[in-house]
Amino acid sequence: YALIQCSEPINVAQDLNGLISLGDLQDLRFTIDASQIKVYAPDELQGNYAVTVNSAITDIEGKQLESSKTANIVFEDKLPSVTIAGTGTILPNSGKLVLPFEAVNLKAVDVTVIKIYENNIPQFFQVNNYKEGNELRRVAKPVVQKTIRLDEDKAVNLHKKTRFTLDLDKLIRTEPGAMYRVTIGFRKAYNVYECTETTSTDNSSGDYYEGDEEGYGQTIDEDDEFWNNYQSYYPNNYRWSDRDNPCTPSYYTNERWASRNLLASNIGLVAKRGNDNSMLIVATDLLTAKPLSGVSLELQDYQRQILTTVKTDGDGLAIFDLKRKPFLLIAKNGNERGYLKLDDGNSLPLSRFDVGGDVVQNGIKGFIYGERGVWRPGDSVFVSFILEDKLKKLPTNYPVTFELTNPKGQLAKRTVISQALNGFYTFKTATESTAPTGNWLVKAKVGGASFSKTIKIETIMPN
Repeated sequence: YALIQCSEPINVAQDLNGLISLGDLQDLRFTIDASQIKVYAPDELQGNYAVTVNSAITDIEGKQLESSKTANIVFEDKLPSVTIAGTGTILPNSGKLVLPFEAVNLKAVDVTVIKIYENNIPQFFQVNNYKEGNELRRVAKPVVQKTIRLDEDKAVNLHKKTRFTLDLDKLIRTEPGAMYRVTIGFRKAYNVYECTETTSTDNSSGDYYEGDEEGYGQTIDEDDEFWNNYQSYYPNNYRWSDRDNPCTPSYYTNERWASRNLLASNIGLVAKRGNDNSMLIVATDLLTAKPLSGVSLELQDYQRQILTTVKTDGDGLAIFDLKRKPFLLIAKNGNERGYLKLDDGNSLPLSRFDVGGDVVQNGIKGFIYGERGVWRPGDSVFVSFILEDKLKKLPTNYPVTFELTNPKGQLAKRTVISQALNGFYTFKTATESTAPTGNWLVKAKVGGASFSKTIKIETIMPN
C-alpha cells in the first residue's frame, strides 16, 4: 500500500474515491487512521507511481488542503535481480579496491572476472567502448569464477534490495595497465522469490547456464567450455513465454547479469582537439586533483600505429600538432596506465553550450568593419579589414581580394589590395545613385580563408 501522512486528523466520513489517485490504477481502497491514509491497489504494486492528493480532502474540522499535492513513489521490483552501483569504469587505487552491488531475492551470486591484457587494450577499444564486452575471447581470459553467499548474515532481509560489497583485492591481484570485466550472475538455485505455482520444467540440478546444444566449431584452448557458457543466452528448458517468470529456468538468462569493466588507475585524462588537428591534453591525479607532470602520452590511430609520443609539463599539460586523426590515447606514469578513446562518438556533447565563436581558417583570423552602419545609394563606402596571422603563415603585405555583391547576388565591385598598415586593409568604393537597396555583402579573401560582412544600403532621410 501507499501511505499518505497528513498534518491533521482526516475526516473519516468522506469518500476518498476520486480525491486520491495512484498512477492509472482503478478500484483503489482506502483506510483512514487519524492523520494517515493508506491506499491499497487490487494488484501488487511494483515500479513507479504518481500519487495525487486533491485539495478537496478535509480534516475533522472541515478544513480543506491549501492546494493539491503530487509526488512520485517507487515500489521496489521484487523479482530476483542484481545491479552494480554507479556508472564509472576507473577505480582510483586508494589502497583498497571494492565494488558495491545490489541484489534482491537472491541468496548467492556467481562472480566472474575476465582479464583484458594490457597489450590487447587497443584491440579491445576497436570494437568496444568503456562499458561494453564484445569479442572478449580475442583479447581476454577468465581469471576468477567464484560463488559469493549473500545469506550468511541472518539479519539481512534478502527480499528487499540490499547493497553488498565485493572486495576485489581478495579475488584478483590487479596488473597495472590491464582491464578487468566483472560479471555478477545468478541462477535459479539462488532464488528466494516466493513461487506460488509449480512448473513442469523444473530441473533439480539447478544448473541453467548451459545451452540446449553443445558448442561446435574448432577447439581453441582449455577455456572453450567457459566461453560457451558465458556467451550462451538460452538456458536449458527455455520457453519464451516464461522469460519473466522467476519460477522457471527461462528467467535466468545472461541479459539479467550485471557487468562492469574496471581499470585500477589514478590517472585522469582530458583531451581537446582543434579543427587544425592541434591537441591539448591534461593529466591529473584522480585522488588529489593535482596535475601530473612527466606523464608519457602515446597516441595511436585505429590500426594501432603510433602517431606521436609526448610528455606532460609541470602543469600536467601537453600541447602539440598531429598530422592524422588519433583514435586512442595511452598515458603511462610509472606502473599506472590510463586510456582515453578519441573518436568523435565518445566526445562530450556541446550542444547545450554556446561554443560557436569564430572559426580560425588556416591559422588566420579576420574582421571587417565600416565607418557607419548604413549607407544611401550614391554614397562612398569605406570598409576596413583587420588581418591577424599569429603563426606568420603569410608574407608581409599579402594581397587581399575584396568583393562587393548587391542584394540580387550580382558582383558590383572587385579589387585586390596589397598595401596594409599593421595588418589593416582599407577598401574604398562608391555605389550608384540607382543602386538597389537592401543587404549588400562585403567579402575579403586571403590565404585560402574567406571573411564576410553584411552592410545595409537604404534610402534614408538625412538629419
